[in-house]
Amino acid sequence: MAGMCLDRPHFLASESPAFTGEAVKHLALDPEVYVFNGKSLSIWALSDICGYTVADGTRPHWVNH
Repeated sequence: MAGMCLDRPHFLASESPAFTGEAVKHLALDPEVYVFNGKSLSIWALSDICGYTVADGTRPHWVNH
């Protein structure tokens, strides 16, 4: 089961749980989080706004992949 998606090239550009956690952390710590009220955000768009990356320094971005 492990590695079953590694033969799919787009899977490698998907977000990790750590990247999702960074999004949650940035939203939780942002004193102006209210600007996102009522909006639907993608994790990669939020990373563009907030500037966070995954631990290895990459920024998975499905649209740019």
